[in-house]
Amino acid sequence: MLAIVSGHLLSQSSLANVTGTNHILAMLLGSGVRIGVNVFLILGVWFMVDAKFKAERIVRLYLEVFFYSVPITICMFLMGEAGGFRNVLQGMLPFFGRSVWFASAYISLIALSPFLNHFFTLPARTQRTLLAVLIILFCLVPTIPCSTPLDYLADFTWFCVVYLVIGIIKKENLLERLRGAKRFFLAGCAVYSALVGMRLVPTTQPIADYWIVNIKSLPNFLCAFLIFFGFLRLDFGVVKGINFAARSVFAVYIVHQTPAFIHYQWNVLCRADSFVNASPAVFAGVVVGISFAVFLVVSAVDFIRLRFLEPLYMASPPVKWICSRISSFYRQGPQEASAT
Repeated sequence: MLAIVSGHLLSQSSLANVTGTNHILAMLLGSGVRIGVNVFLILGVWFMVDAKFKAERIVRLYLEVFFYSVPITICMFLMGEAGGFRNVLQGMLPFFGRSVWFASAYISLIALSPFLNHFFTLPARTQRTLLAVLIILFCLVPTIPCSTPLDYLADFTWFCVVYLVIGIIKKENLLERLRGAKRFFLAGCAVYSALVGMRLVPTTQPIADYWIVNIKSLPNFLCAFLIFFGFLRLDFGVVKGINFAARSVFAVYIVHQTPAFIHYQWNVLCRADSFVNASPAVFAGVVVGISFAVFLVVSAVDFIRLRFLEPLYMASPPVKWICSRISSFYRQGPQEASAT
């Protein structure tokens, strides 16, 4: 999430225009934004494929999006900083219009997961054949540069493909046969370094930009998977501080990517334009410092929400009724499909 925040800072603010050594630093610190998206997705799916479906999770995550997106948008509108009607509309309807698109796609994936799980009941040969076709269509084909990475294969379809890929890997224990966690992590870092290097060479920059921006490209997914697998196999035990901080990563994403807040956040609150011509040391420190500051401030606010507010609204009669209706729908839908 820190990689995602720093990447957005360096692409959505005045710091996108830096030159010289600062440009090199910006490429190094800011190229992980979409790779971070894939890491975040793989991590979530790793636990989701084995988890029992709960309607409360869909409702809880959507209300978290609503909790931050709507009040922030209203505040920006009242301050005259919303940036136009479209930003206001997307903030008031946070599940639509690719405003906080990852949140929308992730919630949609949870909603679809009980149906996707039927894939794992197919014969093993059928699973592998279908998965090979999906990888060709949704990963290898999008790796070939075209006019735009936002092609006809939407990001959400990629979420479904990753769900099936990670599901097979986990259910068949394919990673248990591999050794050398540090080598895999270092290989992921090497792929990232190669992509950054390509971005610094004018002749290869367009290709590298395309691969980094497109979460469906093979280099992007390979880099994310190697980094994830390296950490997975390191097994350094339970770190309570990391687990505590991880509770708020979703909130960090929502807050810093609410459309009406983006410009005000980077260029007014953080005064990013003041550091365009800063020395390399100051520039790097500012990027890292702002990224951590955003994370810490949002986490502090989210601690209050998790501790005092979420238990109240999740226990309210309207929310409990919505959860029960969703649960009733899924008891009829996926189970009937499985029986058929």
